[in-house]
Amino acid sequence: MTVVFPWPTAPKPSAVPPCTTRTIAGDVWTDAASLVQAEVHAEVLDDARAIATAEQARLRLVDALAATRTRVQCWLVTGEQVTGHVDAIGADFVIVASDAHRVTAVRIAAIARLSGLASTALRDEPDADVPQQHAETLTAWLRGQLSPWPTSVVITTADGWAGAGQLIGVHADHVRLHCADAPVLDVRLGAVCSITLEMQSPPTPR
Repeated sequence: MTVVFPWPTAPKPSAVPPCTTRTIAGDVWTDAASLVQAEVHAEVLDDARAIATAEQARLRLVDALAATRTRVQCWLVTGEQVTGHVDAIGADFVIVASDAHRVTAVRIAAIARLSGLASTALRDEPDADVPQQHAETLTAWLRGQLSPWPTSVVITTADGWAGAGQLIGVHADHVRLHCADAPVLDVRLGAVCSITLEMQSPPTPR
């Protein structure tokens, strides 16, 4: 009698699970890159905010006026309102042109509020379309407006007075006018808030 012993057989192996080392490493690097990018972005934003804050801290009123290309509206301490384009900026005043024949010299110290100013200063490159800054004082500018023919002006002062007349003299610390209610009136320049001039052409010789 022949006895047959069954040959042991191994169970069929199940599917080998895929190696996930590469996938896990890729996710780690992707997360790390995202974190680094977020940190860099945050640092750039912080630097940009710091630069903007520093620029704002250095911005003066005259710098904003010099960079302004649109019409501005000024409210003075007297309650007067002056509207127009900034034409020039001096050491202590700004020229606001209402139109081609009417300009107002506004003392910067007399400005209470403004609307329409630029939010940043000019860069170093020159720009022909913006008002020029110079070191001329209001007194020196007024002397340049004197002419052989009458110069009509309207002056406002810190006490709320407003008077019209003919500018006949510009002295060290005051101006002299011919007014309708007084033959000669002297106004201290330190009290002047604004002076409006009607830019007249020279009279035609007869």
